[in-house]
Amino acid sequence: MIVGVDAMGGDFAPKNEILGAKLAFDEFNKQGISIQLYGQRQKIQEIAKLNFIDPAIFTIIETKDIIEMGDDPTEILKTKKDSSLYRGLSDLANKKKLMLLYQQAILVPH
Repeated sequence: MIVGVDAMGGDFAPKNEILGAKLAFDEFNKQGISIQLYGQRQKIQEIAKLNFIDPAIFTIIETKDIIEMGDDPTEILKTKKDSSLYRGLSDLANKKKLMLLYQQAILVPH
């Protein structure tokens, strides 16, 4: 089973998302659940290392587009197709993972 995490989708991202993903990894890795982080690879690796977390425990899905606070929510999915949110939702829709964690929401496919 794969859990996707939008590592760039919150305040102070990606620190809190990485810390949470590490807790999930520690709890669920033995059960065969892997964690994929969506976002800027270099930033994720940097923050993980600063917090004494080996970034190799995660699969990092590199994304380039950044969603800014001022972006129009109705336009994001049309214009930022290489954002962590779009890529995560796309993989979820194509059932490449069981769930996607985005800020405080847990999204699961139907």
